[in-house]
Amino acid sequence: MADRRVWVGLVAAGAMLGLAGPFGAFEAMGTAPRLAYWGAEPAGAAASATPPILARLQPARRGRLLSLSAEDDYVRVRTTAGEALVLMRLGDAVAEAAPGLRVHRSHWVARAAVAEARRAGDGAVLTLRTGEEIPVSRANLPRLRETGLAPRAPQG
Repeated sequence: MADRRVWVGLVAAGAMLGLAGPFGAFEAMGTAPRLAYWGAEPAGAAASATPPILARLQPARRGRLLSLSAEDDYVRVRTTAGEALVLMRLGDAVAEAAPGLRVHRSHWVARAAVAEARRAGDGAVLTLRTGEEIPVSRANLPRLRETGLAPRAPQG
């Protein structure tokens, strides 16, 4: 009987840890990002097109997602309602973002946010509709060409 209680306790503890995931008990993480981490979809996920990363922002800063940029241990999240710094890795932020393009090791952009693309040395620079400029690495130029956002070749 005592062995059974121990096993039930261990199973319950494991289930709680499994739901918490690697985020910790005090991390401000909603249910949808947790379920997405474990490969499950929350109810109504198909109906809601809001990227989970927006849940990490203050309500006044939530808008349409424009870009993500790595800054030390933080990610600068730019939306149509403003920007905010979030303590997380860029790779994790990209996983929580809407479909877009990782154009540099430190930058991700939403395709709809790009107003213009131009060549700059070996790479390129994307100008967002807000006027912000995002560098594109040489290694990511082929991916940009596939999406139709690549800058025109210089005339000459």
